[in-house]
Amino acid sequence: MKKFSDALQREWAIDLTVLDLERVQKAAEFDLMSVAVGDGAAELQHPVKLLAVLWALLEPQCRQRDVTFESLCGGFYGDALHDALVALRAELNRFLPASQRALAEAILEKSAATSAAITRAGMEKLAAIDPQQLAAQVMADLLRRNSGASSTSSPESSASTPAAGPSTS
Repeated sequence: MKKFSDALQREWAIDLTVLDLERVQKAAEFDLMSVAVGDGAAELQHPVKLLAVLWALLEPQCRQRDVTFESLCGGFYGDALHDALVALRAELNRFLPASQRALAEAILEKSAATSAAITRAGMEKLAAIDPQQLAAQVMADLLRRNSGASSTSSPESSASTPAAGPSTS
């Protein structure tokens, strides 16, 4: 059993059974086993799909607490989404037979390490950007593009432009 809290500090528990897999399949139209043995993990990154799966799993707890689907969704944003996904994947790994568990855990660890490396690399790239230099470069590029436009057309003289105000005709 894996426990986690939502952003409203409500504690939830996932204790997977085969019936839960069936409930998720019917209610969320999602094969939970695809997270462990297929490519379903990417689909669960979408908050709407994750909340559909969580609702299917947590609905009995929600009924006991008089928590509606809308109220459940209101508690999942930011870190709470991440924590729920981590708990779900960990519980799914616990559910797997030992022959599959080691590989699934290694995949989870490698995924977390890769995500952390991507975040670090992105932050390093962002830190290296000088906003003033970038703005100057963007402006230079815009000017260069606009300088290629035809310069033979000139604005009409102000004498031919009617003055603002009421018409005298």
